Amino acid sequence: MRIFLLLFVGYIIFFLFEYIFRKQWKKHLSISLNSRKDYLYEGEKIELEEEIKNQKFLPIPAIKIKFAVDRSWIDLENVNVNNVTDQYYRNDLLSVGSYEQIQRNLKFTCSKRGYYVLGDVDVFVSNFFFNREYVFRIKKEQWVYVFPRRCHSKELEFVYKNIIGEIYTRRNLLEDPFSFAGIRDYQSYDGMNKVNWKASAKTGRLKVNRLESTTDISIHIVLYFQEHNGFWDSEIEEYLIRLAATMAESFLKDGIQVALSSNGCDVETKMQVGVKHGAGEHHIESIDRGLARIDLSQGGSKIIDFTSIFEEEKDLVILLTDCQSENFMEQLTKAVPREKSFFWILPYYRSNIIAIKEDLRKNVITICVEES
Repeated sequence: MRIFLLLFVGYIIFFLFEYIFRKQWKKHLSISLNSRKDYLYEGEKIELEEEIKNQKFLPIPAIKIKFAVDRSWIDLENVNVNNVTDQYYRNDLLSVGSYEQIQRNLKFTCSKRGYYVLGDVDVFVSNFFFNREYVFRIKKEQWVYVFPRRCHSKELEFVYKNIIGEIYTRRNLLEDPFSFAGIRDYQSYDGMNKVNWKASAKTGRLKVNRLESTTDISIHIVLYFQEHNGFWDSEIEEYLIRLAATMAESFLKDGIQVALSSNGCDVETKMQVGVKHGAGEHHIESIDRGLARIDLSQGGSKIIDFTSIFEEEKDLVILLTDCQSENFMEQLTKAVPREKSFFWILPYYRSNIIAIKEDLRKNVITICVEES
């Protein structure tokens, strides 16, 4: 009889705890997962802030939080995890006491440029007896941009100086000698007649007068991806994107307006990515955001209107592409006016064969990817 009584009391306690937990577990329980940044650069670390608040007397014996990030985000706590899909699923199992708040910082390295979403979070809560699990989903959507990292090489510095020399040569032809705009550092392409000796003596470094131009010269970067049918060299195309970001940032720092056109498609809108002319420190962020959104898996099947790009007289066009197809070079030759000068920066591997049409060779500057 005593055994039956104990069993009955045990059943009542079990049922009571089960009932109370079922009714109360979700009340005053909040869970959040947020990124501290909305953008960063390739190879940088990002911290996701995971916060669990249980603002009631009833404790949560076991709570599992499950969410997914892109497989290119390397979990620094589980670096040896093998990802078998296009996403990495993280499961965190915790116990939360009454009136307890748990805050954790989850660290990832973003190894690949892109536009990523922190999506829904699935939550699984177990009761005191671990015989039942309650599930709910937190609907959220936070986007994180991973900007292309910058390229650094002596070869690229030489290319940049060549282009800057061309810009200042054009400006010299158009400068208004009566319109003083300021003073800047002396560069190798400046004539000695431009040196401001008084300013140079004060600073201890050669300085030259900067004059206003009768017209502003701007840079138009054209990023062209060749067509492919699912097979392409993503490494060299990623290098082209990094090169576009690096050059745009350098020109903007030198006070030159920059525009960007590309036949690469936006991952969301599926439209060609483009950024209008602009200057200033915030313009590079607009360019970086556009470049981050390029989806290389869509290929470069859309054609750029080269004719309209080359018609703009004030623009110095810089073409970035590894495409050497006959059709592409023929289109380019037809679009470029005879008097128009432009730079075609062609990245290559040492094993590549470079075959440029004779009338375009004077515009081509090659950069070895393996040395950048």
